[in-house]
Amino acid sequence: MASIAVFFSACVNNTSSQQNSVVASTSESETSTEVSNYVLANIVDSIISANPDYLNNDIKQKKVAGQIQSAVLSAIQNDHSILTEIPLSFAMMMQKGNKYIIKFELSNIGKNGTRISDKYDIYFNVFTEMSEEEASELIEKHKYHLTFESISDVNNKLVLPSGRTFTDDPNIYKTSVDEYVNVCPGAFLLKDVKFSEI
Repeated sequence: MASIAVFFSACVNNTSSQQNSVVASTSESETSTEVSNYVLANIVDSIISANPDYLNNDIKQKKVAGQIQSAVLSAIQNDHSILTEIPLSFAMMMQKGNKYIIKFELSNIGKNGTRISDKYDIYFNVFTEMSEEEASELIEKHKYHLTFESISDVNNKLVLPSGRTFTDDPNIYKTSVDEYVNVCPGAFLLKDVKFSEI
């Protein structure tokens, strides 16, 4: 049961160790007009900029997080390159019958992390199912570019080996120990994934 919890942990609070490993930015980063090289980061920034009171309370945080998830998902559905350009780390696999559920992640933590924004800690997981032959080619903690046929919100679409369905809601928050606002647009389910190691 513990391994399942670790496998499927997605949008959870970042620890202070993550803060020690990120690229330094100026204290004015939240008001910066700098544009990221990653479209996904710019989508996040545009929604947050349009909602300056997004951290006022839990209701607003949930609403803005939902807007980010919807905008990110819609954008990727229309242009897969928004996700395929982001290097994702292979995190874990779990056997499900004759296939494997695979988890890739975007994380800012440690030397294997990838920062796509100088203004926010953006992180999320993507899941897919692969054959044993495909899964055997993956190397834990190595980074990959993924291509895929379709993408959806993972909620209630990924059936676990236990028979339960997995859910992971979007989240946005800032703590007193965080240098950056933490943004998780939820987790995504990809179909027919192909991968290439970076």
